Parts: sequence; C-alpha cells; structure tokens
Amino acid sequence: NSESVTYSGLAYGFAALFKVLTVKYLGSFSDYIGRKPVGILLMVLHIVYALICDAATEAWVIVLASALSGVSNSFITISLAWVCDVVADKDRGVAFSLLFGAAVGGGFALGVPLGSVAATANTRLPFLISALIAAVGAVWTAIVPVDDCLGVKGVAARKSTKREVTSVSVCSPQGTKTQSILRIHEA
Repeated sequence: NSESVTYSGLAYGFAALFKVLTVKYLGSFSDYIGRKPVGILLMVLHIVYALICDAATEAWVIVLASALSGVSNSFITISLAWVCDVVADKDRGVAFSLLFGAAVGGGFALGVPLGSVAATANTRLPFLISALIAAVGAVWTAIVPVDDCLGVKGVAARKSTKREVTSVSVCSPQGTKTQSILRIHEA
C-alpha cells in the first residue's frame, strides 16, 4: 500500500536527518565527557526508540520515533572515535575490521533473518528484541572496564600535542588526475 511506503520513507528520512544533525555534536560531547557515557546514552536512546515503536498504534508515531533512531545511530561514529583513542595506529586496521566486519556485518547477517522470523510470530516482537539487545549492550558497556581515555583530561592532553600537517599532491601517470594527501605528524 502506498501509505506504508510513504511512512517508511519518512521514517528512514527522519532517521538520516537526525543522525546528520546530531553526530557532530555528540562527537564533541564524547570528546568532553568520554566515549563510554555517550555510548551508553545512545544505547538507552535506542531502547526508548524501540519501545515507542513497539507501543505505537499509529504509523506517524513510528516516523517521529525514528528521529531517536537517527540520534542513537551516531553510536557508530562514537565507536570509531573510541577505537582511534584506545588502539595503536598500527593495529587500527584490524580493530576496524573486527568492529565493522564482525559487529556490523554480523548484525546485518543475523538481524534481518531474526527480525523476519520474529515478525511472523508478532509484528511488534522485532522492536522488543532490538530493545533487549541494546539493553544488554548498555549494561555490558556500563559494567565491563574499558579504556576510555578521553574526557576533560584526555582532550587537554590531546590539544597539548603539537601536530604538523603537510599536504602532498600526487598526479596519475597520465597527469590527468590529481589527489591531495594530508599527512599529520605528532611532535
């Protein structure tokens, strides 16, 4: 039905819009207070989103709740920054592969079939499963000690590090394509 297509499009649009509008500010906020508390907050926001969707009786409620989904999806960006903070430069490629290959790839590989099977039993069940998974993640993040090196002291330490930025232009062998490469050297 065309109405459900419209509501689906609006929900995805709201989620994307609110992610774009908030990710920069949440990143700065996590620079100030640390990645862990912001990560937990974003997981709690996802729980609220999923429970609102579960309780919704009108499609427009899900569209509005998708704004929370967009904000909570900023967790991916916070996770990237967290990896950059705690993993040595030489090991970041492996860490990013594990984070996105295992976590995100596994989420897509398992989440879609699990949600489909759950929806055949009850159309609200996928939202409850999503809330439960986010709750487990929030509790796990809260109780497991992890290296969260930022916060006020971490930002001050990072700002005191002198960085030198150089730009190098690279041309293709044919001389038609130019690419600039920025190199950052910490002193």
